[in-house]
Amino acid sequence: MALGRVAGLEIRAVTAEAVRPLRHRVLRADMALESVRTESDDRPATVHLAAFDGDEIVGVMTVFADPSPLGDSTAQRIRWMAVDPARQRGAIGTALLEAGLAIARKRRAVSVWADARDTALGFYERHGFRPSGPSFIDPETGLAHTPVVLDLIGDRA
Repeated sequence: MALGRVAGLEIRAVTAEAVRPLRHRVLRADMALESVRTESDDRPATVHLAAFDGDEIVGVMTVFADPSPLGDSTAQRIRWMAVDPARQRGAIGTALLEAGLAIARKRRAVSVWADARDTALGFYERHGFRPSGPSFIDPETGLAHTPVVLDLIGDRA
C-alpha cells in the first residue's frame, strides 16, 4: 500500500530486510552489514519506509516509538534515513520524512526526534526540527550528530 507519491516515486511500508541494503551502502559502507541491524527494527510497531522508483528502492527511513531526549514519552523517533547518493538533491528525503511525520501524527505523538548527522542538520532544520542538545560523536561511526526534535503540538491534522 502506497503511503505517498512524489515525482514519480512511491513511498511504501516494507520489511526491515528491504531497507538494510541501502542503509548499509549509504550510512555504513565501511562497516559490517550487521552494523545496520538494531533491536528496534523488530518491534511490532516499528515502520520501515522505502521510496521506490519503479522496483528500485532509492530511499529508506525507519519510524518507531522512543522517548525523546527532552522527556516526551509519546515521541516517535526517525532513524536510518538514507537516500541513494545519486538522488540526494531531489524530493526523496522530504517525501520519506513527510510519510514518517504522518505516522507520528496518526499515533498522536507530541514530538518526533532524531540524532541527525551534522552534515544533514540543515535538512532537518528546513523541515522545522530544532537542535535539542549538544553535538556528539557517534561511537560506532565516528561522525558528528546532533539530537533534533520537531514539536507536533498545534500541528494536528
